[in-house]
Amino acid sequence: MPEGGAALFVRVKRSGPHEYLQIVQNRREGKRVRQTVVATLDRLAATGAVDQRLRSRLGEKLAYFANHWDGLLVFLHDGRVEMDTNFVENRIRPLKLTKKNGLFAGHDEGTVSWARAATLIETCKMNGVEPYAWLRHVLERIATGHPMSRIHELLPWNFDARAGNR
Repeated sequence: MPEGGAALFVRVKRSGPHEYLQIVQNRREGKRVRQTVVATLDRLAATGAVDQRLRSRLGEKLAYFANHWDGLLVFLHDGRVEMDTNFVENRIRPLKLTKKNGLFAGHDEGTVSWARAATLIETCKMNGVEPYAWLRHVLERIATGHPMSRIHELLPWNFDARAGNR
């Protein structure tokens, strides 16, 4: 097993996104992770290792890092930033696959309404909320006079089915 910074690299690489977030949020260890990654990549760039190996597979990977350096720094310094976009892409895919449904909306406004509804449903899913239960709750609250000034209370991430949100 590698030691020092290399061991930290291996641990972070093998961790899932939630464990990575915990590592980064831990002030000492997270700072060590960021410093190790940035120092290693800076050293490679400073020594010209990227330029020397551009024709190799390693060089291609190093060039990729160099081209995405700003985004990598954001990822390394902010533990809330996801390592990849798979989560979002998996949420968009059902909408993309069914976008032809919008062609049968009958009118442009129908398509806009369909897109709004689909967005609300996917937002519920992203927040672990059952869409039907949330929508039923929201429509009941609106029908009973929920004030517009407190509309934020009805958003999916504020919904708790167990509490009944009453």
